[in-house]
Amino acid sequence: MSDIHRLWLLLLFALVGWLTYLLSPILMPFVASALLAYLGDPLVDRLERHRLKRTPAVAVVFTVLFLVLMLLLL
Repeated sequence: MSDIHRLWLLLLFALVGWLTYLLSPILMPFVASALLAYLGDPLVDRLERHRLKRTPAVAVVFTVLFLVLMLLLL
């Protein structure tokens, strides 16, 4: 790879990092919700296998996650 390509790649990474830093207050809720969905989906699927419909299963998982978070913060 030539030096000019490395320079462009470095500039591209710097630009992406700078934009991520600037947009972090806007992006944080999306990242948090994606993490919750990623962590909660297997639990909801397991509750569905035990004959609980998806909506009540999601309510149970969110309630448990909320209670665990509150216990950790207190």
